[in-house]
This record gives sequence, C-alpha cells and structure tokens, in this order.
Amino acid sequence: MPLRYPPLIAALILLYIGLCPPPADAQAQGVVTGRVIEAESGAPLPGANVLVEGTTIGTSTDQDGRYELTRVPAGSQTIVASFVSFEPETATLNVRAGVPVTQNFELQSRVLEGGEIIVTGIRRSQSRAIGQKRRALNVVDVLSANDIGNIPDRNVAEAVQRLPGIVLRNDRTEGRFVSIRGSAANLNNVTLNGNSMASTAGSRATALDLLPAEMVSNIQVTKALTPDMDGNAIGGSIDISTLTAFDRDRSFVVGSVSALRHDQQFSGLRDETFPFRANVTAGTQLGADDQFGVLVSASGSRRDFKSSGQTAGGWDFAQETGLPTTNIPLSQEQRVESNQRSRLALNGSFDWRLSQQTSVYVRPYYTYTDEDKLDTENEYNIGALDPENVELTRTGARFPLGFAESDLEQRDEEESLWGTSAGVEHDFGTSASWSANATYSRGVLDRTVSTSEFVTGLSERASGVADMSSFLFDFYPEDPRWVGDGSNYVNNRMEVAYQENTENTYSVKTDVQIPFAARGVSGNIQAGGKFERR
Repeated sequence: MPLRYPPLIAALILLYIGLCPPPADAQAQGVVTGRVIEAESGAPLPGANVLVEGTTIGTSTDQDGRYELTRVPAGSQTIVASFVSFEPETATLNVRAGVPVTQNFELQSRVLEGGEIIVTGIRRSQSRAIGQKRRALNVVDVLSANDIGNIPDRNVAEAVQRLPGIVLRNDRTEGRFVSIRGSAANLNNVTLNGNSMASTAGSRATALDLLPAEMVSNIQVTKALTPDMDGNAIGGSIDISTLTAFDRDRSFVVGSVSALRHDQQFSGLRDETFPFRANVTAGTQLGADDQFGVLVSASGSRRDFKSSGQTAGGWDFAQETGLPTTNIPLSQEQRVESNQRSRLALNGSFDWRLSQQTSVYVRPYYTYTDEDKLDTENEYNIGALDPENVELTRTGARFPLGFAESDLEQRDEEESLWGTSAGVEHDFGTSASWSANATYSRGVLDRTVSTSEFVTGLSERASGVADMSSFLFDFYPEDPRWVGDGSNYVNNRMEVAYQENTENTYSVKTDVQIPFAARGVSGNIQAGGKFERR
C-alpha cells in the first residue's frame, strides 16, 4: 500500500531517534591515554604502535611519545605497545565508561629478528621489472629503468651490478666488466636492443663502461639460455634496451645536469677540470595517425679523480742480519695517480608504424670515452742487507747505502663504439609474428703509454734509517733534500708503446612464431636463423 503522508512519517522517525537513548554498548566506552618512552634513557618513542588487543582500535604516538585511544569498550582490556627493535609491552586495564584511564609504557631495547616484509608502494619501474621476471620461462633478472638516470651509476656496468648474482670488476675506480654467477666476463654475450655489439677490449669480453646509464631503458640478464638465444653465452646473456618514442603516450623531454666540486688531495701533476654529468632525452610522435616516432638522447660527463698510497716492499727477515726486530722492508714506494675521464654518448630511435600489424625501425648509437692518466712512483731503496755495513739499533737499523728511483707514466686512451640496427616486425593478428633485422657495429681502441725511469745510483748520500718500534714504522733517508733533488737522477729507461684494436661486427637474423593447438594443448612454435661475422 503506498504511503500517503511521507513527510509526516519521516518527521516521526527523526523525533523517535532523537528522544530514544543510545544503546547500552554505545554508552559503555572509555578513553585510554598515556606515553611510550625508552626504558634506558627515558626518551620518547614517536611513532610507536598502541592498540587494544583483539580489536581494530589502535593509534601511534606523537613526537612526544603520547597517545590517546578513544571508544575503548568498557571492562577489562589489554593494551599493547610496540616499536621496531624494542620488546613489546602489554598492560591489562579496567576501562570505565566516560572515565579516562592513564597507562604509560617503558619499552626495553632489543634486537629483534624480522620476518617477512611486504612492500606495496613499489615504483612503476620496479613493477615492470617484476612483471618481466614472472613472464620469463627461464632464469632472468631485470633492471627496468623508466628513470634510470636518477640512480647514481655512471655506466651500464655499475647499473648491472645491482642485480643478484652479478660481480663487478673495476678499472681505476669505475666499473668496466661484469661477471655472472662467477663466470669470466669473456663468457658473457652482450647485446644492444637484441643485436650483437662490438668490443674494444681486445677480447670477447665487452667493456660496459662505454655505455652511460642514462641511455638505457631496460637491462635484462639471462642466466639460463633457451634455444632461441645465441649459444655463445656460457656465463649468461646481457641485453641492453634503449628507449623509443612509442614507449610514452605523448611527446616528452627529460634531462638533468649535476656537478660536484670539492677539494681533493693536491697532486701538482696537472690543472684540474670541472666535473659534471648531463643528459637529455626527447621523443615525439608525428604524422596524421602518430605513425612516426622520433627519439634522440645525448649524455656527457667528465671526471677528475686522484688516488695516492704508500707501501713497503721487498721485506727481508732480520734473522739473516742479526737484527733484533722480526723483519725489515727493503724499499718504500709513494704513488700518486691523476686521472681525467670524459664520456660522450648519442643514440636515437626512428620508428614507422605502417599499420597496426607492421612496423620498421632504425636505431643508431655512438659512444666515445677519452681518458688521460698520469702515474708517478717515487721509490726509496736501501742497499743490500750486509751485516758488516748495517748499524744495529734497539728499534731497527741504519743503512749507510741507498738509492732512489722515480717512475713516470702517461697513458692516453680513447675508445669509441658506434653502430646501427634496422629491422621490421609484423604481427599476423593470430598470435603469429615475424621479425628480421640487420646490425653493424664498430669498436676502436687507441692507447699510447709513455714510461720513463730515473735513478740516483747507489750512494752514501742516500743512507737511511728503519725504525720498526711501532706498527706504523718509519722508513726514511737521512738526507731527504738530496733524494728529492731531481738533478741527482739519471734517465735509466724510456719506453713508448702504442696499441690499436678495431673490431667490426656484422649480423643478420630473422625469427618467426606460429601458434598451435592440439588435443587441448596450445603453445607456440618458434624458429629462426642468424648469421654473424666479427
């Protein structure tokens, strides 16, 4: 039966609600307040968790360690306070309706063994990497880098080391080669956008320091090969992918410039240069239907770094000379290195989508690295440990004869790598697909090393003292001014070495994939071929 007076009925309902008292359980609620502090120091613990056991009522402490629990059911309740690396504490209270109850907690510090941690706020780049690993049929690790330029790695080798099972081999403080699960670097197969890449290392090992981290969009390390991959990867395969214009929904420009200047140990070998790191990547889609994609990326960096050290060498046992100490160094070497490294990289991607099923692309790249290294070694040597000439002391010995040597080395090294790949991809619309591409790459290494050696000859003016009374012993000439005078040195040897290595790589490959289904089993048949010449 329809309601004839709905406004009147609504008013009666509201009046009933306002006049009737609330349920008894709604009235039987109380408030618990207090403070959570550290038992040892009495300092507040902001962010500690406080909750009513067996309920969803809880809160966290403020900066002063204070908390307030409202709408706590009346009666006997157990309150739990906890904080990371502290022992949780519980308290049983008698909560009365409308009457605040105060309960403070003093937590004892303790190292706790953590359990499983689930992170839900994963960045998009990490989500994409995890998705690739899940979809892979073999053992792979992926570094997906939508914003790879934001990580502090200078080159691809240092970026790859973030993956498990990877060991980085450094060259003058910068990563150069990588090892997969302990295998040698020359047993890895390195590809750029799925195509073979030349090497400048003079061996099968590919130096990954040529490629800056900013030019990379995705890195996939395969530790277990499948039949559709190249067989020359005993250690594993590293595929480096660059960004394309179709990887974004719209036109974009991304760039960054960073520089850091700080005082370093003065070497006096050369003028210092200003270090910087800069990159820019721009991409857009053109045409009436956005069928053309153009992307250009450029990056550059310059570093000026030094290293120094002091070592003792040629240790001899004191028993042979009757010295009271355990052993004596025969020489002391001071070494100072000054390195300047510059890197430039350019790469592009030009794509054309002829239709929804067919696309063609051309992807050129160029990288160049220039390194200039100065190495100085100043060595002080004592004469032969002849017991008749050694003057023994309580803490060491004095040597009446000695000589000094100064070695100078200058290394100029240039590496360049460039190439291009062109290909076509076609999707038949029934999960069948065909692709083909051709690649050319060229790697060139030019290295010139000049080495000079200067000596004073064995002389009484280079006599010295070895004081072995402490762990940080003293080993020094008695006349440091004579040893430090360059006019007392004679050129003993000079060498100039030049090395050139050039590698050209040509490859052509094609792949086809055809779906099949038989007796309830479905899958794909994949076949292909590849020709490569180095």
